[in-house]
Amino acid sequence: MKIKSKDGSFRKLIWPAIALIAIWLLLLRPEINIQKLKCCGMETKALVYRKSAVGSKGTIRCFYRFVVHESQYEGFYDNEKINQGDSIWVIYYEKKPSLNQSKQFVLDY
Repeated sequence: MKIKSKDGSFRKLIWPAIALIAIWLLLLRPEINIQKLKCCGMETKALVYRKSAVGSKGTIRCFYRFVVHESQYEGFYDNEKINQGDSIWVIYYEKKPSLNQSKQFVLDY
């Protein structure tokens, strides 16, 4: 009769836990964040301060900044039609302005 070691049962539990965490990070959390912005988000104008190509697929990323209650926050939006120096509308979560996204992204999601 074999007795299972504690290490073996731990290994059997760790992979499902890692899988659940990955599902949360990749699938559920972004959806929850967008829903927070849709229902409780505040709009403001942001200034695009940099535009650059990222990755190997030709994605153009625009980086923006905005101010809420005298604090500055940043975000990015992948859009080749926006230029450095342009203003865009962003939606931020009032309780945590670092949770933000361009308004168009939130509407299109």
